[in-house]
Amino acid sequence: MKGVTWLWGLAARLRAKLWNPIRRLWLGRVAGSLNSMVRSIEEVLYRPEVGNHVMATTLLSPATVVRYDVGRGFPPWFRREKAFDARNLYLLRDVFMGSRTGQIWTPGGALFAESVGSPYRILGWEQGFDEIMLQGAAIPVLSEVPVVASPPAGYFHWLMEVLPGLIAALEHYPEATVLLHPNSPGYVSEALQLLSERDTDRTHRETIVSPIPVRACRAVLPGREAYSGFIQLEDVERIRESLRVSHGSRAHRLIYVSRRGTTRRSLENEPDVEAELERRGFEIIRAEQLTLRAQIELFSEARVVIGPHGAGLANLVWCPAETRVVELFPAGIFNDCYARLACVRGLSYWPLECAPSSSSHGIVPISKLRKVAVAAMKGQDGAVSPFGIFREDRG
Repeated sequence: MKGVTWLWGLAARLRAKLWNPIRRLWLGRVAGSLNSMVRSIEEVLYRPEVGNHVMATTLLSPATVVRYDVGRGFPPWFRREKAFDARNLYLLRDVFMGSRTGQIWTPGGALFAESVGSPYRILGWEQGFDEIMLQGAAIPVLSEVPVVASPPAGYFHWLMEVLPGLIAALEHYPEATVLLHPNSPGYVSEALQLLSERDTDRTHRETIVSPIPVRACRAVLPGREAYSGFIQLEDVERIRESLRVSHGSRAHRLIYVSRRGTTRRSLENEPDVEAELERRGFEIIRAEQLTLRAQIELFSEARVVIGPHGAGLANLVWCPAETRVVELFPAGIFNDCYARLACVRGLSYWPLECAPSSSSHGIVPISKLRKVAVAAMKGQDGAVSPFGIFREDRG
């Protein structure tokens, strides 16, 4: 038995050794391998294959530990703290930039994990490395004007994880051109228009639309958090300030963010939920059917927001500080990204878990929903205290 196991191990090692050179010859130097991934550009600037491509480094935010004071009423699986590494903004020379993922890599094969298209994310999504294979067909951008990527992504991920870096890049390099993919959602172009309206010196932002990577003479890389769903206060403030959120609006609207038209994380009794909340004066909205400007205006006047876990709750970023939030968690599904967003914004927050269902992702307990909705409308904190946050500098 040991001999058979040894032979199988030997065969596996031989296959790997034979496959590696074939893969690199066929797919390119960096495709399918993380050996050349650069976790932190700043840490390896001494290496010529990296340092020769870096023209300037600007600190965006220092290393920080954020603790979320969620209170004893929350289950233990709500995360209480997060350590953020320092984030830099880099001006690079002669690099490849993907329009679909935003990943950036050098001709020599150094793949930058701090780019929008972090390899950690790409591995989790099981897609994206194919963009590197198009390196030979990349479009050259010879202009000295730097290029910054704004790849397409779902509403939450684009708004909270792509947009802050884009804004920071344009603040430091206002002349920059934005690289877009042809399949970019409408809210991407809407945000660029809103940013242009804020910039009195510019009525139109120059863009490059390409389905394949470009090879940029100059490029801007805003560092981002490697793991999805963790949002910094600086990013929230940058978004709100740059897209001109009205701070003087009266918080009076009662909003239910419906997912009835979607199949992912659908709720079996959502029509009953909507009927119950409509009787109490709630507006039933489908966020994906609204323009970005309309979502900003709507949520900036919210007094109470209720909705199932989903991208529509990313609009909590626009809410006034007095807004109260109720998030409905489908049975067996948990992600505390909106709880942390509510915490960063200083909003009061209730989680409500749905009961299991054999035909959907859960059934909302109407009696519990009614109780928490009434408490939120009355401005009560109920059994769960509002979130709080404090920060601790780490260096």
